Amino acid sequence: MKKYKARTSFRWNVKPEIEEVEVERETEHNVWINGRRHNKRSEYANYYDSFDLAKNALIHCQSSMNKSLEQRLAEGRKNIEILNKMSGIE
Repeated sequence: MKKYKARTSFRWNVKPEIEEVEVERETEHNVWINGRRHNKRSEYANYYDSFDLAKNALIHCQSSMNKSLEQRLAEGRKNIEILNKMSGIE
């Protein structure tokens, strides 16, 4: 049976990937590929029944990451404002 492996380990220099894989066996939490067991859900990759499910999961994951980065950037800008307003220690 075919599954779609979505690489979920996002870093700024790693592009998202979806790879079609042939699964030999499947349980609720695992899949077997080339005789090796893999978790269906992990920090590195997730396995889906369709390309669209995998794609939507990656879009959701990237959107969440973008929101987090935007919040961190806003906090950093506020910190720069605070530092710029500081006067020397008296």
